[in-house]
Amino acid sequence: MAEKTSLGPSDSSTPTMLVKVRDQTGKEHHYNIKPHLKLSVVMEAFASYLGMKLSDLRFLFDGRRISESTTPNDLGLQNEDLIEVFHFQYGGY
Repeated sequence: MAEKTSLGPSDSSTPTMLVKVRDQTGKEHHYNIKPHLKLSVVMEAFASYLGMKLSDLRFLFDGRRISESTTPNDLGLQNEDLIEVFHFQYGGY
């Protein structure tokens, strides 16, 4: 079962949304966030949850990479949308 965390200041006048974050191994965590909050907060929290560095992870929504300065509003995220996380891999010989 996925864990759930609230992020950002607790201002009850602004509604929150649930964002699901899942990595390639199936580890999932749910975050309640404000739609105007930068997703860097979610990304850092999920990296910490996995015990990894943020620079070793790639976050995608609908197949497009998410930058740390992006907000849920920028992406058109809706309640209970899923952000996929992949571990960065170095390629080559």
